[in-house]
This record gives sequence, structure tokens and C-alpha cells, in this order.
Amino acid sequence: MKVTVDMVRRAALGAGLVMLALLAVGVLVLRESASVSRAADGGPSVVATVAVGHFPKFVAVNPITNRIYVTNYGSASVSVIDGASSTVIDTVAVGTWPEGVAVNINTNRIYVANHLHDYVSVIDGASNTVIDTVAAGVSPVGVAVNPNTNRIYVASWDSEDVSVIDGASNTVIATAAVSRPSSVAANPDTNRIYVTSWDSSSVSVIDGTSNTVVATVGVRVYPRRSGREHQHEPHLRGKLDLQGRLGHRWGQQHRNRHHRGRELPRRCNCNSQHEPHLRDAP
Repeated sequence: MKVTVDMVRRAALGAGLVMLALLAVGVLVLRESASVSRAADGGPSVVATVAVGHFPKFVAVNPITNRIYVTNYGSASVSVIDGASSTVIDTVAVGTWPEGVAVNINTNRIYVANHLHDYVSVIDGASNTVIDTVAAGVSPVGVAVNPNTNRIYVASWDSEDVSVIDGASNTVIATAAVSRPSSVAANPDTNRIYVTSWDSSSVSVIDGTSNTVVATVGVRVYPRRSGREHQHEPHLRGKLDLQGRLGHRWGQQHRNRHHRGRELPRRCNCNSQHEPHLRDAP
């Protein structure tokens, strides 16, 4: 048989493809064995799965008592998990649509922002009961605690402010204006409070002594598109139709899968009611 140049080229190409396939398999095997060895050596791995209420949204931990607190957005409750046994030991009823939760490890108090009822539930960590409620803005979504000063900071979306609560008296002692705040965190060492501002794409820095905004830090903003979900939910990127809008059918299927077919609280044809951070978004 006469061997042509074309036959040689085809044979070389075939051998090259086989080598690439073998190399890919080798890399895959190496990665899998590395993952297993990392888990065996004490690396990150799932050790337990704990069933809680409907639509768990936020979580906070008290490392001193080894208790974990989970806000159940669809159940209007907080699940209390024992960290030693990874079991729910109590369920505390709170306001409708609980979101942010924070723990004061010094007082063993847990603070829960109830979005629909516009107040914060104060839970006693020893008895797992609500001992007080504090009105804090309109549509509170985020909460943080400075255990050193016993101050609680509540970010309220619709009133566009951060309420400062005195943990000793459970009263609001100050309010700082922040445009569309969505989350908040406190540094107990510097007594600085950091608040994300959704529509201004910035983080406001609040001085915990004066309770005033002392700085504003610009952060990255997502490119504007006509699809609402694409702007504010980056995991939907690449799911746009030819008009640059999220296909309604795909979006509905995504939400159904995300919520596992259960009915959402006061379900509507938009995201704003069960995802308040999308309300009034451009």
C-alpha cells in the first residue's frame, strides 16, 4: 500500500488526539485523588446536614455556647442548632420574613431583623425565647453587633437608614442615613460599622462613637442591562435572550428549582416581595 503525505498527517493527528485524551484522563484522576486526600487530611468537607425551616436565609454563630442560629424566611422562625450534635434543639417564632441575624457573645442575645414587620426580635440565648422587640426602620434586612459596646446596627432598606440600638435598654439611640442599605458588619476593635449601599455601589463607614457616616468607599458595579435579574443576580449571567432580557419561562423555572417547588410567602410575579434587595432596583 502506498503511503501518502495525507495519510501520515491523519495518523499524526489521530495520535495527538489520543494523547490529549489520555492527558485529560490523567489530570482528572489526579484532581479526584487530591480532593479525597485533602478531605482525609482534615480539609473542608461536609460532615452533617441539618434540616431547618422553609427558605433558610442567614446564619449566625455563638462560639462560646456552640449554638447556631438560622433565620427561616418562609417559616417566620429561627432554628437553634447545637453545634456538638448538629441537631435542631429549638425553634423560636419571630416576625414575618426574618432576614439578618447577629449574636452578642457577651450577653448571649440574638438579634433578628424582621423585614415585613419592621422590627428586630431580641432572643435570649439561654431560654431561646423572644424577650423584646425593637422597632427599627422600614424593611430591616441586615443586622450586626458590636459586643464591646453592646450596640446593634440594623440596616433598613425602605427607610434607607441604619438604626443604632442600645443592647442594655433595647431602644434606638441614633439613626444614620445610608442609601438602600442591604447588609451591615461591625469591627469591634475599631468601632467602625460597614454598610453596603445597593444603588450607589458603595460601602458607607459609620463611626460607632458619633454614629455618623465618616467615609464612603466605591466598589465594583455590575454593567447595566435591560434584564433586571441579570443586573442584580450575577449567577444568571449568560441566560439572557436575544433582546438582552431574561426569558420569563427560564426565570420561572430557575425560581421553581431554587425554591424546590414550594410556594413562596405572598408569591407574586416579581422578585421584589421575597427578595427585598430587588425592590425599586433600576
